[in-house]
Amino acid sequence: MLILLTDGVNTSGVLDPRKAAELAAAEGVRVHTIAFGGSSGYSMFGVPLPIQGSEEVDEDTLRTVATTTGGRFFRARDTGQLAGIYAELDRLEPVAVAAAPVRPRIERYPWPLAAALALAVLALPLRRIVRQGRSA
Repeated sequence: MLILLTDGVNTSGVLDPRKAAELAAAEGVRVHTIAFGGSSGYSMFGVPLPIQGSEEVDEDTLRTVATTTGGRFFRARDTGQLAGIYAELDRLEPVAVAAAPVRPRIERYPWPLAAALALAVLALPLRRIVRQGRSA
């Protein structure tokens, strides 16, 4: 199952969305499409957002993708509607066993931090040398 949150306008890529839907259906992937945006406006947390460009939402293509793969098409104009759609998807696509969230436990920041500190310590004597060279 795949949830596709988009305005539906195909602005790049060589694969037509309808062909991609056929391939997904052949692999047994159900695609639920959610149209969000468009020139009719939309809001986030109740605040109207400016509209970028003049593209309309391509509802026809999104409906076709959903129908082809056995999914459903939804239209959201604000985050409240979007939350309702996700609640509906939770009802339609229940998870048998809730998996524990996967979070990497390996912290990698000490190495770059140590390298930055070492470079800073090495740069201090160079700074003094440069200052002395300018004053001479």
